[in-house]
Order: sequence, then structure tokens, then C-alpha cells
Amino acid sequence: MYLKNLPKFDYNFNRGDGEVRLQVTDLFRRVAFTEETRNDMRNFIEYIIEDGETPDDVAFKIYGDSRWFWVVLLSNNIVNVEKEWPMSQSKVQRRFLSDGYLNGKSIFVEDNRNFKKGDFIVRGDLCSGDDCPDGVTGIEGNYAMIESFDRELMRINVNREGPNFSLSDGDRVFAVRKIQGQDGFSFPFVQAATGCGFGSTSFIAKKVTSIPTGASKFKYGTWNISPYTTATGGGPIPGGPPNATKIPYRTINSNKGLCSDVVSEVEIDDTMLYKYINNQTLDTGFIVKTVEDDMYENEFEKRKIKLVHPRLIGKIYDEFKVLIQSKIARGTTSIITLTA
Repeated sequence: MYLKNLPKFDYNFNRGDGEVRLQVTDLFRRVAFTEETRNDMRNFIEYIIEDGETPDDVAFKIYGDSRWFWVVLLSNNIVNVEKEWPMSQSKVQRRFLSDGYLNGKSIFVEDNRNFKKGDFIVRGDLCSGDDCPDGVTGIEGNYAMIESFDRELMRINVNREGPNFSLSDGDRVFAVRKIQGQDGFSFPFVQAATGCGFGSTSFIAKKVTSIPTGASKFKYGTWNISPYTTATGGGPIPGGPPNATKIPYRTINSNKGLCSDVVSEVEIDDTMLYKYINNQTLDTGFIVKTVEDDMYENEFEKRKIKLVHPRLIGKIYDEFKVLIQSKIARGTTSIITLTA
């Protein structure tokens, strides 16, 4: 009766002839390991999830019964299996092919403008005369909607594209914002408040990639570094990449952008980001991690989990029966406890 009153969620169990989707009881809302259990590392073993393995696969392999899948999840504080359990390589690949967001483009710029989700990037040409008061004109159908702007990477991601959207490195673009007014919609330009692009309606798409192949982070060997890191002689160093000819030196940042005016002020052309968006070769040992690389790396890290030791399974079962069948004082059980 107790289990019938607990919330349920859908779970896909692997079988030899395919998956079976069943409703299972959401024990996580009521059961947790005691603090003493969690703090004693002798109660857990380390495990690396194999490609495509599910929680019930792991439970069957370690505990001899797939029904202990909830212990696998509980050991790692996993509540949402779909989001927190590592995806198989094939599932990651399918996501790149089917995900509308990941099918978009990344546009790296040097102008630090106040881009917002929902703004439009338009491919444009310079113009002059009375017929062109703004100094730039858009190419029909060649636009896309901004999904996000990463200020640190100076990266605009777009995914909802116009019928003729096409953009290459070095193309001139401008950004507009759709605003509802009393007399209908207006589309004012997204201007630069200071620094690069100040006073100009248009700017340059310095580097254009697909979202999966665009930069996600910069690294020096295994170390994450700022995109605005510069390099100096002295490599390699202990813990760094063995083939490095230089080492990270200092971080140069400016909210003005990455254009030539800023270069003359703070030598921002020595930074990894400037070199990347201008298609220059990074110093040996410094690397760019793409969104795709990052996703695979994150999924691999998720595969490193801990599992409650098999010797405790019998005791967990006994304590669980006591917890759900009777009202007992907190502290009576030693491995698991009720959370509410």
C-alpha cells in the first residue's frame, strides 16, 4: 500500500529483444543514504559505465538483479535519468544530426554589442546616398534569429534561418531587434555602446562555423584557460603538454571588443580568442575545444560513477522493508533513511 501511494515515473528497461517501458515507483522522494553511509568510502566502489549501458544493465552486472537500478541511481544522486545518465556515442551522434539548435551556426565577432535572444542577424552590403540613410542594406531572405550570445567567446549562435541564409568568414552583417509599438513593429539596429563598432550599424562576421564545430573553450594541455590568455616562452612545464613551446602568460580582457583599436591599446591580438577568430595558428600546446569535443568529454566524465558495495545490498533490502512497513524513529536504520 505504501508503494502505491508514492509518485511514479517511466523507465526504459533493456531486454534482449529491445526496450520495455514501465512505470516504476519514485523512491528518491522518500529514501536516501544516511550521512554516515555517504561519508564512508568503504561503502562504495568505482565503476565506469560502458557505452550504451543503462542503470538496470549496471544493476544486473554488479548486484545480479536489474531491479536494483534505483540503488545505482541513488548512489550518484541521479534523479533525471534522461538528462543525468551518460548518452551512448550513437545517441550523441544522433543528437548532432537531429537537434535543431545544434544544426545552427556560430558567428564569432569582434564587436561587443548588446545582442539578445530573438534579435536578427542580417547579411548586408554597404551603401550610400539618400536611399540608404543607415549606410547598409540587407540582402533579401539572408537572415537568422539569434539563439544566444556568449560574451566571453564573442560567439553568436543562430538556428532559425531565413530562406536564403548564407554566411562566410568576413561577410558584413548587422543586427536588428523586433519591437512591438503602438503603430506596429519596428526593427532598430543593435548598436555598440563603446569600443569596437561604436557609431556603426554594421560589423564583420569574423569566423563562421557550425555550432558543433565552433569553439567551446580553450585549453593548455588538460588545463582550462581563459580565451583571453596570452603565451610567453618557457614551455614545456610540469603538468603541461609535453610538446609545448610556450606557456600561459597573462589574461588580457576588454569590454570594448577585439578590433584594431583595442589591439593598439592592450595588445589583445596576442590572446587565444583573437588568434582563433582571425584564423591564426595557436601556439603549440594551446588547443581549442569545440562544442562537439566538449559534449563527448562531458558524457565520458558522466561514465565515472560510484556504486554502493554489493555486500550492503542485503542490508539495504532489510532496512527498506522496515522503513516502508512501519513507523520507526530516525536513526534506527544505518544504511538508508527516509527523507520525509
